[in-house]
Amino acid sequence: MNILRVLLLLLITAIFSSSVLYADDARSNRYKDRIKMRELYSQLDLTAKQQEQMDEHRQNIRKYRQERINSRKKFRNRYLIDLVEFISKDGFDKQGFIDKKMENIKTRVENRATMVENRMKILTPKQRVLLVKLLKEKLATQ
Repeated sequence: MNILRVLLLLLITAIFSSSVLYADDARSNRYKDRIKMRELYSQLDLTAKQQEQMDEHRQNIRKYRQERINSRKKFRNRYLIDLVEFISKDGFDKQGFIDKKMENIKTRVENRATMVENRMKILTPKQRVLLVKLLKEKLATQ
């Protein structure tokens, strides 16, 4: 039983280590993507009021992200805590684990969709059409 625990901990450590390395690269790419999006928005000729609303929206996003970071600091090994929840003497509750992770993914997607929706509400229909055009051009040049 102890050997099984040691092997499980080694496996979890290996997975966690590789995900940390990947996360740094992913963060860098997300930052670059945000800069590209900001450049696209700058081409939309936003009014002063729209610019103010965009800035407010950006501040809200930063505040939300910071709150999430602060709440996660308490759980540095959240993945391990989630994993332990589904391991018992009878084995691993695969479906329970999948259900929990799918719920987390759904929440993230819903939050992302809300952020995009709020940003689109700020733009006029003409600006939305221009944004789509700029995005398509950007994708074509990649």
